[in-house]
Amino acid sequence: MNVKRKSLVLAVICTVAICLLRIGYGWDAPAEKDAKQNMRIVAVVDNEIQTVSYPAPEYLQLMNIFSKTESLDENRFETLEIDKKQIGMILPHHLLAGHEILKAYREIADFDPELIILMSPNHQGRINAPILSRKEPLIAFDTIFLMDDCVLEMENKHLIRYDKELLLLEHGIYNHLPFLSEVGFDAPILTLVVARNTSVEQLDAVHAYLNDYTKNKKVLWIASIDFSHYLPAAMANTKDDETMEWIENRNYEAIAKSTSDHLDAPGVLRLWLKQFENTKLLWHSNSAEISDGFHDVPGTSYLIYYGE
Repeated sequence: MNVKRKSLVLAVICTVAICLLRIGYGWDAPAEKDAKQNMRIVAVVDNEIQTVSYPAPEYLQLMNIFSKTESLDENRFETLEIDKKQIGMILPHHLLAGHEILKAYREIADFDPELIILMSPNHQGRINAPILSRKEPLIAFDTIFLMDDCVLEMENKHLIRYDKELLLLEHGIYNHLPFLSEVGFDAPILTLVVARNTSVEQLDAVHAYLNDYTKNKKVLWIASIDFSHYLPAAMANTKDDETMEWIENRNYEAIAKSTSDHLDAPGVLRLWLKQFENTKLLWHSNSAEISDGFHDVPGTSYLIYYGE
């Protein structure tokens, strides 16, 4: 092992040790956090510690989002009265909508789940299985996220397939980890990355398993979905109106046949809707409105829903 590699391994191990100390012994980090530490997601892959760094633009976006949390109270969503053991959120994964993502997480910050189910589309196009997951823990922004034990049983039942690199590649997953850490969630996570071509039969088999596995647990279901893609704002709003009607009417056939004109994760939306009888739209916007311009330029739209 050369000197450069030894230095990298040592730096990562130190980061892990700091996180363990902070969680295990209540150590408070200085107000000025180490930027390099905060830019890392640390994972264990094949018994080796590996890291992935946020690209600089995403890191700067996150820091900007978390530095302005006080101002979010000025324009809160409708206050949610949470009295269920299982709740869900449909949230964007584009950090352009990061302030709204954080607002949504803050609305449910007191929920304290026993398990987090985090579902995302397969942006990487990894086609070795329709639904992928992983087994190893992650550390993001000083919080350790253990993978839930049901991953092994689901793999043995051929419901999902293990992918050791998954969370180091899929921004639909890893972009949510800093928000979970920011609001204090540290429950075990079940990660599901769902390909667009996953069959209805497999989706329903996965849901049937999870519905039974979680029936006595306090669970937060997160559907990481961005909606209309690559359309100007006016056209995107029309597509969003159609999608919102599908959600209200549980039009699973239309959802299954949808393209990126409507959303990027029809399988994730099906799994989420199957779990919740009652849903409430909290916020709807698009990249043009958030950036205050460029309404004729292709963009992305965002919907935030609460379910119980």
